[in-house]
Amino acid sequence: MAIIALREILLTAFVSTSTHRSNSNFNTNGHIWNRAGQRTLTSPLPSMPSTSLMATSEPSPAADAAATGSTQKVETQDDAPVDNMIERYQELAHKLEQLYDAKFGSSTTTDDDAPQQLWIGIAGGPGSGKSTSAERVTEILNTHSDIAVVLPVDGYHTPRAQLQDALLRRGAPWTFDVAMCAEDLRRAKRDGKASLPIYDRDISDPRRDGVQLERHHKFVLVEGLYLLFRDDDDPARAHRQDHGNGWAELYDLWDERWFIRAPSREVQYSRLINRSLKTWTDAKAEVWGTGEEGATKRVQFNDAKNMDLIAPHEQYADEVIVTM
Repeated sequence: MAIIALREILLTAFVSTSTHRSNSNFNTNGHIWNRAGQRTLTSPLPSMPSTSLMATSEPSPAADAAATGSTQKVETQDDAPVDNMIERYQELAHKLEQLYDAKFGSSTTTDDDAPQQLWIGIAGGPGSGKSTSAERVTEILNTHSDIAVVLPVDGYHTPRAQLQDALLRRGAPWTFDVAMCAEDLRRAKRDGKASLPIYDRDISDPRRDGVQLERHHKFVLVEGLYLLFRDDDDPARAHRQDHGNGWAELYDLWDERWFIRAPSREVQYSRLINRSLKTWTDAKAEVWGTGEEGATKRVQFNDAKNMDLIAPHEQYADEVIVTM
């Protein structure tokens, strides 16, 4: 009976939430603008995704905006063939190499010196492509030697057993151990090395010592949902738990800031639904329903709220990358 009652409550909340979807990842006309002020996406985006898991789009050229090491925001649409995405990732890797050389030159360090590392904060909504983008750029940087590492902050999810009633909103800013995350990352940047947790999707919980930062790493790519929160970016919201909850402490750690965006809300929903279905369980089915319908309800009840909360932080990025 308790499960049935919970399902009725969630279905009511789902219906209410689904009427307030936003395309806040884009401007009001659904346009994306590049550095030269040229419009790269001209058709308005749909207000809600279709029921199909397949989203298609016409290939478009990647923006002609090579990174130069400056702090000027470069915004490009990477809803393009794979080769163009590879070119974009190569541009980003080249920019990081230029930034590193500008900051540290050709000097070398010893174990007693302060670490010479460039820290990149990579933010974006769930399903935007943060992990993939960070991994691809890291692979390029590591072509000849192990000089780059990805540190995902998903390892600071509060364990399922401790969330209790908040489990249904897992992924919201207040469902992470933000204090421990900030403490660990500050220490890691100071020392140049650390053993940090990761999120294990096989167990749907964090796993300790999942990733290693070493002093020989020159490039540290940290990726997570809320890495571009700022103290002055706390809009009035209905509930206190929707506030940044300490994530702004991380903002000054980054030497470079990137924001990752999906090409459309429809594509982002599709990615999230497919991801959910890979780890769908009987327990989730009892609450949300089975198959695609249940996964869609879960995404719209939880992930969509986080997407809308994160979208405004794009304005703080040095680079905006739209994944395909």
